[in-house]
Amino acid sequence: MAYTFKPWEIPTRAKPTPESVTAHVESGELLAAKLIGIAAYQSPFDPDTDRSDPESVWYLHKRQLDDGRILYLEPMLGGTVSLCVAPDSWSISDRYCYHEHDAAWRAVLGWNGKGDPEGWYRHAPSMRRRPDFTIESEYINAGDR
Repeated sequence: MAYTFKPWEIPTRAKPTPESVTAHVESGELLAAKLIGIAAYQSPFDPDTDRSDPESVWYLHKRQLDDGRILYLEPMLGGTVSLCVAPDSWSISDRYCYHEHDAAWRAVLGWNGKGDPEGWYRHAPSMRRRPDFTIESEYINAGDR
């Protein structure tokens, strides 16, 4: 089913970049990463822990890309998750929001960091949206300001 754009939505005519790759992630690897990440995130909170410490666990999974950037999978309100791309451990340069947890986990485990990962519905910095998670439905939501 094709997405019908609303008047305040501007189609982007985006094209996939050939260098952007999300590698296949086996279901066993996906399950193991989820269990480890959720267990670490749900561990008892120590009130003496400094949450501004970059090593405190505010994320479900963390992985460093070949170019030095860091990927974080962060739980959000409402049951969604976001894939944060950080140039260092103190700032976030990109945020991809996901409804589908498996798609987010596959992105944090398998994306090579080039172009855009697969399966997201909202890219916060650019105000881009993908209502059916595909590049064909991508638009810029002018109402996101």
